[in-house]
Amino acid sequence: MLVVLAVIGVIGAAGMFVVGTRDGGAEVKLRQDVANLNKAVKVYLASGGTIDAKWGAPQVVAALKRQAANSGEKRLVGLSGSLIDPRMGVELESEKEAASGRPKALWRPDKQRFVVVKDERPGVREFVLDNRYIPSEDGEDGRETSMLYAKKGSWVWDYQDRTNERPPPADPPALGLVSGPNPPPVVWPPPQVLQPPVFSLPPGNYPYTDFDLPVALDASHNVPGTYEIYYSINSSPFTIYPGGLVAIPRGATVMTFAKSIDPDRYADSSSATATYDPEPVPLAPPTIETDYAFFDLGVHPQVAVSISDANDAALPYVVRYRVEGGAWQDYQGPFVLDADDHRYGAFVEAAAFGLESWVLDSDSDSTLLKYKLQPPEFAVTNEEDIEAIVTISNPNDQLVSSLRFRSMTLPSSAYSSEAAYASPLVFKGEDYPDGVRVASRVVTEAERFIDSDEAAVEVYLVDPDDWEIEGVSDGSFGDPVGGSDLVVSFGNENALFTWGEGIAPAYTPSAVSFSGVEFAGIEPGDVFKVGEISYFNGTISGGTGAEGVSFAVEIGFNNSRSVSFEIPIELVNVPNSNRSAAEAADYLRIPNQELVQDIRLYGKDYRVAIAFGGSQQTEGNTSLTEFHVWEDATATADVFAAILHQNASTNGVLGWMRGHINQYYAREGGNGTNGGNPGGGGKP
Repeated sequence: MLVVLAVIGVIGAAGMFVVGTRDGGAEVKLRQDVANLNKAVKVYLASGGTIDAKWGAPQVVAALKRQAANSGEKRLVGLSGSLIDPRMGVELESEKEAASGRPKALWRPDKQRFVVVKDERPGVREFVLDNRYIPSEDGEDGRETSMLYAKKGSWVWDYQDRTNERPPPADPPALGLVSGPNPPPVVWPPPQVLQPPVFSLPPGNYPYTDFDLPVALDASHNVPGTYEIYYSINSSPFTIYPGGLVAIPRGATVMTFAKSIDPDRYADSSSATATYDPEPVPLAPPTIETDYAFFDLGVHPQVAVSISDANDAALPYVVRYRVEGGAWQDYQGPFVLDADDHRYGAFVEAAAFGLESWVLDSDSDSTLLKYKLQPPEFAVTNEEDIEAIVTISNPNDQLVSSLRFRSMTLPSSAYSSEAAYASPLVFKGEDYPDGVRVASRVVTEAERFIDSDEAAVEVYLVDPDDWEIEGVSDGSFGDPVGGSDLVVSFGNENALFTWGEGIAPAYTPSAVSFSGVEFAGIEPGDVFKVGEISYFNGTISGGTGAEGVSFAVEIGFNNSRSVSFEIPIELVNVPNSNRSAAEAADYLRIPNQELVQDIRLYGKDYRVAIAFGGSQQTEGNTSLTEFHVWEDATATADVFAAILHQNASTNGVLGWMRGHINQYYAREGGNGTNGGNPGGGGKP
């Protein structure tokens, strides 16, 4: 039924097709005539007509003029008569006209239609209406229509399916102009296939900085005017090539072909393809930087990590990092790792990753932030001052660390050899009468850890207040100040300081010296002598004397502890002319008398204070703060120290020590703090 309906559709729109009646140019008229003839051919074929593969244009035109053999029957559906004007004729080209390449019509038996071409093959110059082309007798042909009006019955028509098969392929005529009833077969040349365009740049890899690449397409190796160039980038719809250079992005694939604009003579070319990739670019690894080399819970519990990168920012890539082999994360800036979260250290990696196939991932940079083990902890148990038990504990993972310890008998300063700690340490009072110092550290061989700092504890088996303190003192001078003509010298390992250029007859410069002493049997609260300071007032030239000097006194206790005092001393040189001996006396002044230092002795905290006491002199006047000495005379003053409990106030120490110094002189039978002989002779 589908075939029947299709035939009705074609025939229903058909009538008599007339040619050669429109005005216009020869080519326009020829194309209009060909269009009408092709419509008549379709109706002819739809009405059951057949066209021999060996026919040319005259035979086809002649067939269109004939009537159907059964045209007289009332049962025929559609057009049974001539489909074109019987006056229509075919005017053929001469050889000269054919050689001119003018437009002509040719019959294409392979396509069952007329075509208009421009080449040197001879064809139909024009179709005309002329009485001389009317057939001399009516011709009929056998059209096998697919439907007829019904002979009988209630159906409107009888029909049978009929396939509209084209004649089997045969060698088509070369010109479509054969006029005889049985023309010999000729060959119709197939369309010439166009050649694909070529690229101005061959496909391949180019430096990424060269993109977008300027590429031109060229198909000039084909006949001009027979084609148009079409192209597509990355499978986009094909568009007409506008000419010139086309910008090709990185990694793009370009397809192009030559499309025929004369399909009867030329067929579209095959496609040409070119892919343009950047040359592979290996990324350089980034560099990991940290503000601290390891985790140290007590000192530096957090470590800031930053990553520097030297790759070209124009490349498509990203810098990522990961910690302890976790998921890679895009680096957004410095980040902080906390020791509490990484008690076993942290392995940090960083790499640059390409975002396109031609950008090659870098090697990774890595760093191991080790965890510094925490120092050991001590617990001390005393048993009635007879023995002490020292227990050392390891606050770290004991599977990766162990304890080491060493000890020192006080007041010695030498430790024993280090040994592994296995059980609590026991120290007996009879073996360590002055106490013991135990030091310990946590050690490891695991790669992710650093040995701890050493921690220590001092153990005393007797009440420190029951101990007696002994020691020795020493002193030195340095950093003198004075005018541009200052003359100074040092002696006795800097315990002697002289200044000024001496004047006749003695030629002796001024001098100050310190002599330390040993002391023993001292208990907290005692005031005791630690040395003597002597001052000699020489006769010196003006401008050569010192105006000040720094005095340092160091007091050592029980060979293991010491304190040091830095004391500025002012030296006042008084001119001698027209003055009495007392008025011309040079003097030494100690401006700071509140001299106190902290010290730890036998496991307890104390304070040490010093002061200057009474004097022994021949000519002059000395107090706690000043030494006034006449020319060529000497004054010697005692230096005292006191050991105070830690909670003792430092206010009024000088006054407190003055009373104890007087008691000292009373016991020893010496001078008081204001002792000395103010009289006596001497040089002015």
